[in-house]
Amino acid sequence: MKPTARDMAAAKLLYVQLRMDWGATAAMRGPEDLRSALGDGGGTAAWAEVEGLRHKYFVYSPDTGTYSGVYVFFSMAKLAAYMDSELFTAQASHEHVSEVSAVVLDVMEGSELCIENTAWGSSPAVCEEVSSAVMLVVHLKIDYDASPDFPDEAALRRAMKADGGGYPGAFAGLPGLRGKYFVYDGALETCSGFYTFVSRAALDAYMRSELFAQQADFPHVKEVTYSVHEVLPGTERTMDLRGWGSELPAPAAPAAPAVGAEAAVEVAVEVAGAEKGIAGDESETLAGQAPAAPAEMLREAAGMHADALGPGHPATLEVAQQVGQVLREQTRLGEAEPWYRQILAAKRAQLGDVHLETLDAMVDLAILLAEQQGGDGAGSEADTLHREALRGRREALGADNPATLASIAHVAEACRLREEFGEAEALLREALSAICDGKGSEHPEAMAAMTALAGVLRGARKLVEAEQLYKRALEGRRKGLGEFHPDTLASVNNLSSLQCLLGARSPPRKSPPNPSMQLQGNLVEAEMMLYLLLDGRQASLGETHPDTLNTTESIAALLGGQPGRRAEAEPLLRASLQHRRATLGDSHSATLSTARQLGQLLTNLAVGFQLN
Repeated sequence: MKPTARDMAAAKLLYVQLRMDWGATAAMRGPEDLRSALGDGGGTAAWAEVEGLRHKYFVYSPDTGTYSGVYVFFSMAKLAAYMDSELFTAQASHEHVSEVSAVVLDVMEGSELCIENTAWGSSPAVCEEVSSAVMLVVHLKIDYDASPDFPDEAALRRAMKADGGGYPGAFAGLPGLRGKYFVYDGALETCSGFYTFVSRAALDAYMRSELFAQQADFPHVKEVTYSVHEVLPGTERTMDLRGWGSELPAPAAPAAPAVGAEAAVEVAVEVAGAEKGIAGDESETLAGQAPAAPAEMLREAAGMHADALGPGHPATLEVAQQVGQVLREQTRLGEAEPWYRQILAAKRAQLGDVHLETLDAMVDLAILLAEQQGGDGAGSEADTLHREALRGRREALGADNPATLASIAHVAEACRLREEFGEAEALLREALSAICDGKGSEHPEAMAAMTALAGVLRGARKLVEAEQLYKRALEGRRKGLGEFHPDTLASVNNLSSLQCLLGARSPPRKSPPNPSMQLQGNLVEAEMMLYLLLDGRQASLGETHPDTLNTTESIAALLGGQPGRRAEAEPLLRASLQHRRATLGDSHSATLSTARQLGQLLTNLAVGFQLN
């Protein structure tokens, strides 16, 4: 799957540099020993198991004698967990390493335009190909006083975004460029590029080009430095480890369905850019000590920034955003809320209520507030913030901008939860029309919009059109994503859930010769689809993932709605309730919903309830 702007907003680049002391040990006398240890010796294999790592490039600069690791993580939380691990801290203890430094950098939106565009000759890449590659690291020191076009960091970021200036797109067609990450260090006001070329010849051709030379001529760039590194053997083991989007925070689990009634509706809407995280950048020199817990370490950094620069300084706000993001991803939502409020208050005061960064901060806080309510976006403050952001984005960006469409999805979902189906339907039809006009009806975002609209139509009891949309989305996802992609499985769940409901209702207007056969056919098809979905989710997500439990409870709802099969539903619900209690606690809304479903089933079993 190609990376998106949302992936870039969440991603972090970790740049670790190790100064080598050749000869300190007999096993590491020079670069050839290093290449051998990493390649044939398998020294890179441990990093292939690091959770949340997209890739790690092992590189070496002969000019400085520095061996480095260039990591890209899907989120700050995953990176922080790695930096708290023994695998990371042990690097400072090697006798042949005299000095270690590490810096965390924010991957800039727009990088998605120029990464992973040139494929390796083999899939996956082999050692010979990787060993021929080179990495170029360029640092541009920014002077925000030198050009009216770039008065601040926000202007620089806008120039990078695909829906802004789109500058990274200029690098997309470079021959031999595997990818370039644009990253930013707020504390040093430095924008950097981490390029990977598949050959030295491709790098040399780029460095002779006007595109490379012109970077030093920009009025807002006051200093350019660069270094060239060879990519080391063994890197092939730690590249392209997991797909983009696989580590982004999942939507809150929907409430489980009631027995004998509707199965859970799963409305999966792509919210490109809506959960934007602007993270700060911290440098750490390893001295052998175990680092503090990630969230606490970041709190301390935020306090230091506030003391040195002031609470409203952009660098302080970046670190505050990072603190909130890590706390949120650790589900410490109550602790995260004050940080998100601090960001929004500062943006309102400095930039005004309708500035795009202020609108992004509104959406971030609204999402957090909704998560605190168990995913219920209908809360008054969350809904108010989403509506304010939607108005601002419509005016500033237009109705068909991805950020505007994301706000439409949020407001529509809040309307659905309040059963204001008319407004939700109008909003989602607007979004679906805009996506189809701009990207085509087969685009994944169109499939997501169809799914959301079908969920609203289902709630409004417009079941025939809802079924048609669910089928279109399922067909499109099977064709474009494959049978077992998570989005395809979600569509299977949506359609089978609706068919459960259709099976429990009266026969269609044009009844077949035997209506009971039609009813039974709907239920059999729904059950088959649900068990297919359950197998896929158990294999890809595990037994206790919320999506797996939702599917288990949907099967229990289907069985519980058939008097002769209710006993089959009981063990499914008991197992699901046990998992919910273990992972969420007794008072979580999803746990309580499962408990109510089990209680209703046991009541029906006891009194011999018959479905009319």
